[in-house]
Amino acid sequence: MTSSPTRRALPPHPKLENPVVDCNALPSDAAWWNVDAVLAEPAGEQIIESEQLQ
Repeated sequence: MTSSPTRRALPPHPKLENPVVDCNALPSDAAWWNVDAVLAEPAGEQIIESEQLQ
């Protein structure tokens, strides 16, 4: 299961947990803070790579 906390809901997916959070009041005791790994990529680079694949 992948957790992706966001400000707005993402489209549903069976392998995605998407808690919608208020970035000004993040819950410190939320279970999704306990992670095995963090993967991050700047959005601009992701768009360029996606366009290159097409």
